[in-house]
Amino acid sequence: MLQYFSTNAVGKRNKLRYLTFFVMLLTITAGCNQITGLDDFTFDESDTGTGKDNKNSTDNVQTTGTDTGSSTDSGGGGDTGTVEDTGTVGDTGTVGDTGTVGDTDTYGNTNTDTNTDSASDTTPVCTPTVDRCCENSNCGDNQFCDASGSCQCLASEDHCCEDADCGDNAYCAANAECRCDFDYYGADCNYYFKALGFASLNDDTSEATAISADGQVVVGWTSYTDDAATGTAVRWKDGTIEELGGTGAIPNDVNADGSVIIGSRAFLWIDGQGMTQLESDALEHFSSALAVSAPGDVVIGGLIDDDQTSGGFRWIGDDYASILIPPDSCTVTDMSGDGLIVVGHSNKSPFRMTFDSKALDANKTISWLPLPTDPNKGIPSCISDDGRVIAGILGDASDAYIWVLSDPPVSIGKFVPDDINANGSVIVGAQNSEAMVWDSTNGLQSLQTLLNDAEISLPGWTFEAATGVSADGKHIVGYGQNGSRKEGFILILP
Repeated sequence: MLQYFSTNAVGKRNKLRYLTFFVMLLTITAGCNQITGLDDFTFDESDTGTGKDNKNSTDNVQTTGTDTGSSTDSGGGGDTGTVEDTGTVGDTGTVGDTGTVGDTDTYGNTNTDTNTDSASDTTPVCTPTVDRCCENSNCGDNQFCDASGSCQCLASEDHCCEDADCGDNAYCAANAECRCDFDYYGADCNYYFKALGFASLNDDTSEATAISADGQVVVGWTSYTDDAATGTAVRWKDGTIEELGGTGAIPNDVNADGSVIIGSRAFLWIDGQGMTQLESDALEHFSSALAVSAPGDVVIGGLIDDDQTSGGFRWIGDDYASILIPPDSCTVTDMSGDGLIVVGHSNKSPFRMTFDSKALDANKTISWLPLPTDPNKGIPSCISDDGRVIAGILGDASDAYIWVLSDPPVSIGKFVPDDINANGSVIVGAQNSEAMVWDSTNGLQSLQTLLNDAEISLPGWTFEAATGVSADGKHIVGYGQNGSRKEGFILILP
């Protein structure tokens, strides 16, 4: 520019005019340079900002907002924040803060941004309401606050939320307590007890006398009196009671699946065929059918001939053969599951009779059961399905013993055994009108004691006799006083 003044011939007036302009320009330039760090300061805005004189700013100032960063100076920088000149930026960008609140920028201004835009760094505060929780303490007892802000039920040892929290045979009651389903009892609802009921509304007596090996069928009788002679044979199955007919016919046994039932007056009932009476063409008379094999193809019972000699019979198919032990009379009492072993006594000398086949003319072997010196009498009551264990009494008292194969008898307590499970580990019976249960683990105890130990209360019940047990030893049937009436029952152990 100095060269410009020296090489052009101009008048003094024009020189003075240009000199004045040059001085003003220097003054403006010096004033702008007093804003230090302009070239190095970067804003988060997208445009470069254009001055009013339409000269493009060469400063390294960047903006990302939608404004043009207008300023009253001619430099055209799109400044953010308030500077000492009048250049004010009306930033509407998505990022509203240019630094930490309270920081002082290069221009000496204090950042007062309250940061209310989408990039806010203020953590929202949860406010609990009637239908929204913020933390577990906002919910009630046994509840928790989930991620959606809803109070949810919390299952615990003494609090349930749904039936699934209560386990088998139980449900979640309205007060959030687990309750046993109907007919289930015990702390874990794993004992089942049911009164079997009566065949008629006029009946006030029923007795369960036997149960199938699978535990699904119970047999017995019901009557309007306490006299079995007026009773009607019945079968309980699937929660229903079915009359089998035959007044005074009392069921004594049932086969493994409940399809064949035998009893007093030597009756035979077959599912789908009904009841018939076993009869002899000879001079012998059947007094009672006492036991049936597991398949239902062999029946044994009592027999009396014309000279009043008592014995037993073995019925197979549609015919029979006598069981006699001459010269004395004998009584048969039970049979193994396969129908090949029969137990009984002859004048209270206990025996085991083994047949080599199911043929009527099969060969048989008689083994006398060992007895102590005193007492030297015994009556077998029942034999396990596998034929290994026999239970009965010794002497004239109710001292129960078991014979295991050919071993001497072993005392198991004072009661009269009535039935035994498949392997001989559970025996049921009665003593002085009280139902009794013996097992190889706990020994002998009353049925009531067994229930008490399981914390099961059955008000109104007095258990008089346990008469049958399933093959697994877990289903027990019998009868007792239920209030003012005698009634049959079934108990299923866990």
